[in-house]
Amino acid sequence: MTEFDAYLHSSDKYKEMDKVINQLVERGLMATPTIIINDRLVYVTNSYEELSRLLEYEL
Repeated sequence: MTEFDAYLHSSDKYKEMDKVINQLVERGLMATPTIIINDRLVYVTNSYEELSRLLEYEL
């Protein structure tokens, strides 16, 4: 473990970041980017066409 890693894992910033990540995972946000349209998570969209269609439908 590097000195930076040791600092990061012992710092309050790491603990806060870990807390936020856990809260996001509990809410279903598993990756970036996470797309939310009208308060709904868009889980799987690998294509521009699919995302465009979802946006048009919701708007």
